[in-house]
Amino acid sequence: MRLADVIQRVEAWRRGAPVPLGDTLPWPRVAPADRLVVAFVRMAGEARPWGVAAGHPGEEPAILTVPEPRDAGELARLALGFAAILLPHVPHPEHASDAEKADLAAVASRRQLWVPGPTHVEMLHFLDYRFSGARAREEAFAKDLGALGRASGWLFRESTRPGQMRVLDATTRLRDAFAVPAEDVRQAHLGFLLAWIEGPGSREARVEAARRAEAASVGVTMSPDLERDHLQKLVTRWNASRGHADDMARIAEEIHAVLAPELLRRFRLVERSIRVLEDARPPNPGLDEVLELASEEHAWQYWNNEVKAAAPVTDPDAPRFYGDHPETDFLPTHAAARFFAHAHAAEITAAELVHGDAHLVKTAIEVGNAVAGTIVRVVNEGTKRSSVPVWTVVAPADGALRLREESSVCVIGMRKRTGRVRSIVTEGGTRTFTVEIEGWKLGRPKEGICAADAASLEGSPVVLVDSGVVGISRRKSMKVWDASGPGAWLTHAAPPPEPAAHPPVEGDLVALVESLGGA
Repeated sequence: MRLADVIQRVEAWRRGAPVPLGDTLPWPRVAPADRLVVAFVRMAGEARPWGVAAGHPGEEPAILTVPEPRDAGELARLALGFAAILLPHVPHPEHASDAEKADLAAVASRRQLWVPGPTHVEMLHFLDYRFSGARAREEAFAKDLGALGRASGWLFRESTRPGQMRVLDATTRLRDAFAVPAEDVRQAHLGFLLAWIEGPGSREARVEAARRAEAASVGVTMSPDLERDHLQKLVTRWNASRGHADDMARIAEEIHAVLAPELLRRFRLVERSIRVLEDARPPNPGLDEVLELASEEHAWQYWNNEVKAAAPVTDPDAPRFYGDHPETDFLPTHAAARFFAHAHAAEITAAELVHGDAHLVKTAIEVGNAVAGTIVRVVNEGTKRSSVPVWTVVAPADGALRLREESSVCVIGMRKRTGRVRSIVTEGGTRTFTVEIEGWKLGRPKEGICAADAASLEGSPVVLVDSGVVGISRRKSMKVWDASGPGAWLTHAAPPPEPAAHPPVEGDLVALVESLGGA
């Protein structure tokens, strides 16, 4: 844990209330119709869902349950009900309206899936495992089951991409937005976090409220007491009643009556989390390029693949398009390309969002990716027609510094105003930076000054942040598909080069040694 994190938690404990981290949120504020809240519960020891609640914030969710999740037919029934809700939201090519298809990029950039915590995100992966292999041959329902599995798999993979705003884990988002004075393990409980953040009164009152809240399960697995005392007997009775439809239906309703409140409670916790997060903080103003990247990911990693998977079957013996396997990347080239795509996502997210939040600026300074100083001298080393502004910036020498000579930097709040560090000189307690401004030649009316305006700039504070190398990883993710480049033997599964031929071995070792000695 960073020292700053410890300090913030201590401050939160001193105040008796969580401390907000940052002034903005790294996702857009969208209409409730573009948000789908999903919560799962499962039987202990099983990876299949026992029930799911899904709906838009502020509305009554659909609550789907099965009496026995180990029954393939019952599980398929639940999955089909969930598919009817999830696939139009993603959206899937066969479940999207004409208006959504006409404006697909905008729709994809604003659709969000909210879940209570990380175990609910993992349930998407389990659905991928269970249903992505379904094929549409004779059974019409198999097509939607396969589509549900692939959509869940893509959402799970997207949840791991840096800077993504598609799958939002409410627990993680609250922990990133507030410094809560408690251990990391206890902060993994959504109800615990909300009790601390929403609780009125003194520190002691919040502690007590949080203690009571964490007694109720919020993960996908329910309380063992609830399952043992109420559900286990009902499931046993349901299995024993096979062949008696009326008895099975009645017991299924009893099981639903136990599962529904558990699902609804988790759903309401996510609704409260959204209100807490967005009541006071606006979206980060630097989200445009991050949202554009999210739209591209939806188009290339999901939509285009689903168009192929949804193609009609003309030859029943021909292999069908499968899509991404739920287990791993079996194609080394694809795995390498996705690695670089994730690196690009991390780079563009860091480079864009830091300009829209003072907390991110402070963090960048702390880790050495930015420097806060004062412009003490401005000179123009160019001509009247070709300006080359050079700044001399003085800053304190304490703290880490990752900037080096030739590092590319930009002015906080001005993403496109870039410069190059010519030199860094440390003397005593100060560092002197000489920075050549490359991307700020002329002033604009709304700015009023240019980079060579010494009268306006000298003596003013400035924060320079590493502008990053956004774009290199993206080019690598495309070039890795070239089978003729370096490393193709690895990423394209090409055989390694043939070993060089060995020289003949002398049969008489004594003669060989004597010949070597004579040489």
